[in-house]
Amino acid sequence: MFEIVCECGSAGCIERFVITNEDYGALRADVHRFAVVPGHERPEIERTIATHSTYLVVEKTDPDAAEAAEEMA
Repeated sequence: MFEIVCECGSAGCIERFVITNEDYGALRADVHRFAVVPGHERPEIERTIATHSTYLVVEKTDPDAAEAAEEMA
């Protein structure tokens, strides 16, 4: 397990949570998926794929957001 910073994309967000190596590897196997703190999801550009006790897995659905995610990979 390790601690990561929320991947919500907000420049000022520094909230952290713990995730297992396996879970993080599985969600990041898809470049459109990110781990965010609950409440930091943005339904206008992404959908929630999974809910965990300390974080959510979101997937970019907006074409521009998805393209940006692909470019960052």
